[in-house]
Amino acid sequence: MAIPYRQKIKNKGPGFGPYLLYILPLPLLLVIISALISGRFFRLIFAVSALGLIWIAAWFLQQGAKFEWEARRRKWARPTRVPWRFSAAVFAAAGALIVDSLLIGHNLLVGLLTAIGAFAGVIMAYGFDPQYDKNQDVSRFGVTTEEIIEALEEAENNLGQIESSAANISNSELKIRLGRIVDKTRGVLSLIEEDPKDLRRARKFLKVYLTGANNVTKQYARTHSQQDNQVLDQNFRNVLESIENVIEEQHSKLLENDVLDLDVKIEVLEAQLKHEGII
Repeated sequence: MAIPYRQKIKNKGPGFGPYLLYILPLPLLLVIISALISGRFFRLIFAVSALGLIWIAAWFLQQGAKFEWEARRRKWARPTRVPWRFSAAVFAAAGALIVDSLLIGHNLLVGLLTAIGAFAGVIMAYGFDPQYDKNQDVSRFGVTTEEIIEALEEAENNLGQIESSAANISNSELKIRLGRIVDKTRGVLSLIEEDPKDLRRARKFLKVYLTGANNVTKQYARTHSQQDNQVLDQNFRNVLESIENVIEEQHSKLLENDVLDLDVKIEVLEAQLKHEGII
């Protein structure tokens, strides 16, 4: 059985460690305030620059931690394209150099040694970026690892947008229905993640379903807040019912490794969405 896709997303996240670098340089705020009060322009620039560089380093650490968490929890992952932690170490070193040489006033040699220490400290504390490459041989299924990763990421992005739009909808019935649609779609994504040949058979479904569901939800969330229209509510309900029915059948067909007769129903749904002006 496929592991529920959403369950894996809600597992323990990247942790608090990357955020420490946001906190450690906070005393520089006192330096900035003091420089503002005393009118010491260059000291103000140095302090702001140092704080900014260290916070940029913290952001790189945060992104690196997110990448590692995502790579660990997914069956499919690509190697990192950005040296997140190495970049964090470089920016932290630059910030430390400014603090030590330009704010504290030590000579350049001491400042460089401090920068090297900051670089080494970040690397020792957080390590280098792990080179995850879960690039399995899926050519026999007619897809590539990159296609699988992109399809899952795009699908999850669409589902996230649907959830955001649903939060702006006041009708509790429709919100519940949207929640069911999102959960059921993640069930389909679980099957695709576990069995990559499902992507080739579900590609059309994902394109029509997720694009249509996302667009119609955005459109309804934007329009219903401007006017109370029962006809609009019913039309939206009808579309959601069609989408929910199709996704249930898609899930069943993927489990049965049979998707041929579902293509007709997807085409019917596509025609309905086009009629509604959604796609």
